[in-house]
Amino acid sequence: MRQKRWTLLAVVIGIALYTLWEATTYAQLDACPGIAANVLVTLKTVCQVTGRDQICYAHRAVIPEIELQDPSAPAPVFENPGDLLKVIETRNLQLQSLDLESKIWGAAWLQVQASIPDSRPENVTLLLLGGIDLKNEDSTMQTFTFSSEADSASCGQLPNSGLLIQTPEGVGEISLLVNQVDIRLGSTAFIQVERDNVLSVNLLEGDATITALGESVTLAPGEVARVPLLDLFPDRRPTIESINPDDLRALGPFVAVLPRPIQLPEIEVREVRVAPTRRITYGGVVTDTLTAGEAHPWEFIAQRGDVVTITLEKNADDALDPSLELVNPNRVIVIRNEDYLPDGRAGVFDLTLSQNGAYTIWVRDEQANPGAYKLALSGRRLPTATFTASPIIPPEATFTPVIFPTVILTNTPIPVFNYVLTSVIGGNAFANVTVTNAGPDAAPPTSVDLNVDYGGSVGVVTFNGGVPPLLAGDSVTITINAPPQSGFGAYPATAIVDPTNSAAETNEGDNSGTTLINYPVP
Repeated sequence: MRQKRWTLLAVVIGIALYTLWEATTYAQLDACPGIAANVLVTLKTVCQVTGRDQICYAHRAVIPEIELQDPSAPAPVFENPGDLLKVIETRNLQLQSLDLESKIWGAAWLQVQASIPDSRPENVTLLLLGGIDLKNEDSTMQTFTFSSEADSASCGQLPNSGLLIQTPEGVGEISLLVNQVDIRLGSTAFIQVERDNVLSVNLLEGDATITALGESVTLAPGEVARVPLLDLFPDRRPTIESINPDDLRALGPFVAVLPRPIQLPEIEVREVRVAPTRRITYGGVVTDTLTAGEAHPWEFIAQRGDVVTITLEKNADDALDPSLELVNPNRVIVIRNEDYLPDGRAGVFDLTLSQNGAYTIWVRDEQANPGAYKLALSGRRLPTATFTASPIIPPEATFTPVIFPTVILTNTPIPVFNYVLTSVIGGNAFANVTVTNAGPDAAPPTSVDLNVDYGGSVGVVTFNGGVPPLLAGDSVTITINAPPQSGFGAYPATAIVDPTNSAAETNEGDNSGTTLINYPVP
């Protein structure tokens, strides 16, 4: 009888806990429309008064790191919808990711000058949504570093975290340096740093050119450029593919509050049937046939340091246009190849693998065509060290020889490059600085300081900008804005490339130049 009572009590407690969980879950889901509505109302009303190079608090929680131009001035209040901050005084912005229980989902609205000339009143609109960490690199938000979280999948009314950017009509292309990736936009785009550490630029309308590690790609609406990152900076050159419709989920209402109305691109959704995983080993050559809309995963086991070559051929008579994609053990795309060599093969050649475990080669046709193919995998493994035992000396010997292994030291080549400040031309509250890599090797990203001497009590004020990675012989011109710090007139300025000598150049003597920065009478 006692056992029945305990059983009944356990059932009652279980039902109560389930009911509480169900009520909590539905209450949280009910919060989704409210969060979305609150953000949209704030964007359409109080944030519409945001001026040039200002940030509007749209929804909690947005946490800024502020560096006041006047240290004696009171700290600005930035914790309620409609509160404003100056971009020039904001070093970092942290937006909290989705928390349904606390009804938190960070959002901020920015109007920035970026590369728009001072003579034009228009601004670039930046809408930060969800879990974002942004580091501002200059006074006009033309150069910044950011990361985002894919955090809103449980709430259908909210898009994934990211950054909506729209350029104004009539100013042509604007230039941004985001995570040291050069982005030139005359359009509307949605930018994310995905969970696999890839910067994605989704073009919603207009045109865009994305440049990383010296290679540029041009996007059409409905396409996305992806740039793999290492420590938030470019690690590989950009690739193009069609936008995944899931990445634009629930984005429409937030696009609608941007200054220019646009139509989201129509994206064709193609069903891909995934076949069971196949196996291939080093030295293996396999043949198979794709049916329409099918994808084949081929798995092989590798060790860190293995050097692999993968080739993919099709039958000459087939309409198949196959592409291959290599995915590492963490399910991150390592490389994608859709281009054919002159002999009719697609391939990846002499690629060094960075992990131990199971890699997967995906074979598919980008147009979902059927057809036969031949896949070949070759790989070589780095030799492992071997040791030979020392000889055994009889007991009567008077000495014991010690045999030391011969060690051959090889020097790892050190990249040789040289930043040259080709020119610095001052203008009205800005300077255009041209930097060249004199080579002969590629140069890593760096920065430029613009030191303007205002004299008197103001003294020298430093402004800065970012220089992307440059191949040998390549040049880039960056605009560094220098907002007024004193009265009108012309002030001497010195530009210095790589001011902290963080990059090991072969010649540090030709990376500075002087000019005048003008501040005309208003």
